[in-house]
This record gives sequence, C-alpha cells and structure tokens, in this order.
Amino acid sequence: MQAVRQLERRVLQVRILSVLIRYDALYQDQKHKEWAEKILITFELLIEEGGVKDPTYGEWYDEYTGQERGHVLNGFMYALISIWECGDYFKSSKANDLFKKGIQTLNEKLPEFELDSKYFKWSRYDNKCVWCSGIHYHKRVHVYQLKIFIRDNKRSCIEGNL
Repeated sequence: MQAVRQLERRVLQVRILSVLIRYDALYQDQKHKEWAEKILITFELLIEEGGVKDPTYGEWYDEYTGQERGHVLNGFMYALISIWECGDYFKSSKANDLFKKGIQTLNEKLPEFELDSKYFKWSRYDNKCVWCSGIHYHKRVHVYQLKIFIRDNKRSCIEGNL
C-alpha cells in the first residue's frame, strides 16, 4: 500500500500544479502560489524522505518510486513541464531552479532513452527496458513533449538552460 501511496503522490503533484495555475488564472488568490510552493518541496526531497527526487540519476523526478524502478521518460518530462509552468506563471524561483536542474539532467540522460538501429530511430519508455516504447509513447507522447521544450524560441522553457 505504501508503494501505491508514493505513486499516487507523484502523479498527483504534477497534476495539482497544473490545476493550480489554471485555477489561479480564473480566481487569483495568493494561496494558490503558496500551495504550489509547498508542492514543489516534494521535488527537492529524496524518495526515501517522501519526495520524488532520485539523485543517483542526476536531478531526476521519478514517476514510480518503488524499489525496482526504472526512470520513466514521459513521467519526468511531464514533471518538468509542470515545474516550468509553475515557475513561469507564479514567478517561482524554486520552480525555476528545479527546472534548470531537471532540464540539465534531461539533456545528459536523453541519449540513454534513444534506440538507434540501422532501420529506425525510436525511444525507450524507461531506462531499464530493453524494448522500445509503444507507438503511443514514442510518437504521441515523447516526441510532443520534446517539441514543447523547443517549440517557441521567444518563450522556450529550455532557452539558456542547456
């Protein structure tokens, strides 16, 4: 049951940050920024401390926090997107710092998720999987997430962070 709680905590953190931003756009209230800052603390805490950070793999924010886990690419990128949105919307220095550390890790670790064969290029779902991700994860998730990081040079969330 503890593993389920940890998994739910991680999935919910990213979604709650996203919802807080959208809710605050409608009903501006300082409490929303305060709640977002509290949620960001979990990205600074190690998994063993109840957070989602795994420093053994860079500044990685894990989707799955169980014992036998791989580092899931799309979960990490979803976390980075939500952290970036939080920093951009709430002008949070904590979020900006977490994002910079995370995007550096993504830049360093992304080659480990590439499957480059003679006939095709594809991506891994996680760093422990020997098979490629399904078409949904590769074309409809991984590729689109990476496009978010490079889409608009004027507001690019990775501009100046790599």
